[in-house]
Amino acid sequence: MDTERSITIACIHGGRRNGMTAKMVQEIAKGARFGLSSAHSEWGHIQITTAFYGLGEPEHDIPFLVDPDIQKPDDVVTYLWGEVKEAGGLILATPVRWNNMGALMMRFLEWGYFMEKDEGWPLEGMPVGYAAHGDIDGGQSAVNAMQNIMMHLKCTTPQDGHFYRIISRLTQTDSDPEYQWMLEDAQLLGLRVAEAAYRRKYIA
Repeated sequence: MDTERSITIACIHGGRRNGMTAKMVQEIAKGARFGLSSAHSEWGHIQITTAFYGLGEPEHDIPFLVDPDIQKPDDVVTYLWGEVKEAGGLILATPVRWNNMGALMMRFLEWGYFMEKDEGWPLEGMPVGYAAHGDIDGGQSAVNAMQNIMMHLKCTTPQDGHFYRIISRLTQTDSDPEYQWMLEDAQLLGLRVAEAAYRRKYIA
């Protein structure tokens, strides 16, 4: 088996600050990076890269990868769509705002309209996972809103009978055993996206 197989999962953090949504992105990425080899040893060595991109304030964000020479907001969004098109899979994570995704994520996804108009379907078949975090209701609505847009762009969700997504109202730390399920589900989401990305690239 080819030992040089590799996959990149792009992770878009739609929060303004380095809060719980950012933490969820990190846990999802952990599941993508470390879960695949143990779950599918028959696939051999796979290099999984998780590329983080933040839409929020740089001084408060995780050290996400955005070219420092890019200044205009529209240029940043265009740049990120270019990075997404090169990836094998995608994670979209947003805080919940008024029963919907946050404004930064909405603005990012809005550019999908122009991509479809100008380029057709460059993301067709790409597996996408969705995460929403908030201390109010509306997580399901936020996930549905993101998913509807990406399905229109002909993306997929991991197909084994369920949509893998995290809808959480938790603010506790991962040291509290009562809330370990949130971390485990987040890592499972990353694993499922990585599995689907691998199958799309090397098996389909």
